Amino acid sequence: MKGYRIAFIRHGMTQANLDGRYIGTTDLPLCREGADQLYEKIEKYDYPSVQKVYTSPLKRCKQTISILQPNRLVAEMPELREMDFGKFENKTADELMNDPDYEQFIKGGLDNPPPNGECAYSARLPRPQSPPSQTTPETPDARIWRFRQPAIPGSAARM
Repeated sequence: MKGYRIAFIRHGMTQANLDGRYIGTTDLPLCREGADQLYEKIEKYDYPSVQKVYTSPLKRCKQTISILQPNRLVAEMPELREMDFGKFENKTADELMNDPDYEQFIKGGLDNPPPNGECAYSARLPRPQSPPSQTTPETPDARIWRFRQPAIPGSAARM
């Protein structure tokens, strides 16, 4: 029986992350500090070699891959995109603090979407389609990295 090891890796920082903005669908690159932190992590930690990387098509995710896993086979998958923050996209909590929609949103709940956005619950559900068979590693115990912005700011998953 084939086994696969899958790791979920959060992308490096963008300027919007540093500014505390809700960024989901906005396609921002890594900031200099974000890239520098990734290079520091390469020096400090032993990242495993992988056969394949699946990533969101966002710049910040693809740039993270190019730093942490250069020269690896990469498949872009729109299904790994970030949660859509709708009306709150590119805004800070301070900018939204007096907005009644934001007050409702921060009360929580995975099924509580921002206006014109998607809820964290639907963003975390597995997408209905799987990668095409030609993108699936053929070797047992293959290591696969998936680069995706977590659906909730500040959260990260690693398996």
